[in-house]
Amino acid sequence: MADVAEVSALGAAQLGWSGLGHPANWAETHVAGPFDEEQAANARGFFLGDYEGMVTIGNVFGPFYDQAVSRAANNPSDVFYSTLTP
Repeated sequence: MADVAEVSALGAAQLGWSGLGHPANWAETHVAGPFDEEQAANARGFFLGDYEGMVTIGNVFGPFYDQAVSRAANNPSDVFYSTLTP
């Protein structure tokens, strides 16, 4: 990734949630990044992809998310999976 000072479009993946019955009390967890969104494919704007989703196993969240990787390596974006426990 380029030096942060050289990047004009930083992105990150975040997960936010609230407790059942308590929508005013919510938390946010960092999932991935920062990454340079300008490395994503340009399709009338920087396009990360359509593949996003979430699975749960008990109280473990499993987000699938897109992230820009490297346009120079002919791999502008990839799909990633993480596990998170609130």
